[in-house]
Amino acid sequence: MLTTDIFSPREYGLPTPKTIVPWEMALLDELEDKPGDTVAVKMAKFDERQRRQRLALQRELEAEEQRMAEEAERVRKEQEAEAKRIRELEAERKRLEEETRWTQQAGGSSVPASTGKAVERPNGCSMCIKAGKECKPGTGRSKSCVRCQKLKAKCDLTTQMMDTEKRPVEVTSPCGGEKRKRHRKSKASTEVIIDVDDGDDEAMEDTPDVEMVSRPRVLRTLPPRKDSVAEVLDRRLGEVVKLLQKNNTTIETLAGDPW
Repeated sequence: MLTTDIFSPREYGLPTPKTIVPWEMALLDELEDKPGDTVAVKMAKFDERQRRQRLALQRELEAEEQRMAEEAERVRKEQEAEAKRIRELEAERKRLEEETRWTQQAGGSSVPASTGKAVERPNGCSMCIKAGKECKPGTGRSKSCVRCQKLKAKCDLTTQMMDTEKRPVEVTSPCGGEKRKRHRKSKASTEVIIDVDDGDDEAMEDTPDVEMVSRPRVLRTLPPRKDSVAEVLDRRLGEVVKLLQKNNTTIETLAGDPW
């Protein structure tokens, strides 16, 4: 029967192998120095405590760097949003200035510049009138109605407004007598023919009082003609002569009266 002897290093004078302790897995209280620890064990515990402190400090630094990076990103986004808002406000200001400038240049134009409001359409455009539909204002700053926008057709509402406002206006003259035509130039260098009524209405029934040669900006009634200084003096002189003649007649009558 074979027997197995247990090998013991001490029996043969060999050094006992060292036990390897996994200090990385040890708890904090296990890393504290205890009585009976050899120098090697104390050094191993010290090294593990230092390693764990360095690791904790590194984690704190990484967390601080992450926090600072997130803060910098937040500030950058806020600055970009503020810059975008400033650009939008500047663009809106320039647009309003441009519309104001065009409005001032247009002067008395019957079609105002775009203000973002829908154009009033009490009568409707021709497309909606033919279709028998309600003429609703379009979306955005467009002057076209909803139907014309869908059909991509030209909305004639603006043209109707301009034609209505530019109709000829009848102007009557304070002077009487036979009708005669007078020509004058308006401030817009537009010729206006005004018929002055002289009483011959039957012969001129079909003739309009005002003939629009072009599109004048201003129509005004001709003011009554003022007498010149010479005409006034002649009239006053005639009154004085009549008064003197009357006085002479009175004197002659009194002189020939025998009392």
